[in-house]
Amino acid sequence: MRQPDHIFKENAMTHLKTTGIALLASLGLLACVGAAGASAKVCSTGGAGAACAAGSGNVYAGALDANLFSTTTASLAAGFGTVTCTSSTIQATVNNGGTGAAQISDFSFGSGCNAGGVTCVLTTSATEKSPWTTSIVHTAGVNGKVEIEHVKFTTACNSGSILCNYSSAKIGNGATPEIPLTGGESPVVKFKNVSLAKESGGALCANPATFNGEYEITTPASLFVE
Repeated sequence: MRQPDHIFKENAMTHLKTTGIALLASLGLLACVGAAGASAKVCSTGGAGAACAAGSGNVYAGALDANLFSTTTASLAAGFGTVTCTSSTIQATVNNGGTGAAQISDFSFGSGCNAGGVTCVLTTSATEKSPWTTSIVHTAGVNGKVEIEHVKFTTACNSGSILCNYSSAKIGNGATPEIPLTGGESPVVKFKNVSLAKESGGALCANPATFNGEYEITTPASLFVE
């Protein structure tokens, strides 16, 4: 027997509502899974938080400092030449070791920067008042990658006559990690062909520029990513 129209419509509406709720729930679950996959636990033998895997100490929150390896140089390929620096330091803070949330408050280069013998000054926009939002993401084993937002580099060469400004909304989030972090007792973070878009500058400034550098993490003494 055919159902009366009003009963048929009510059943149809009920089915649509149930299906819609189920779909929203599924999307919410997927969003949670995606968010969880983009985080990490940052651990250290100097950590004071919850226990991590055997040998990795405890969840760590606090200073995260790194120095350019003394036998290497940091470089910015900027079109008119490659600016190389013999010293560089990074000062960061792990704000939440349970999620990998961090920030970089200083990314500086020493006075020994040049491009083909021409003296250069290389600076960034990372400051204590305007730190770079940073995330440490697990990849495999005790290793991870670093993602950094709102990045700006400026290079001034030949007494400022060659001035180039570069930026990126986010670096380190490519399919091939641009900023891998090798965990362990002697942790290392590398910047590998990090692409930066030209924001301003003359025709001599490349677009994009690429930055490279290899840094040893000195604080904490050990670092493991889970």
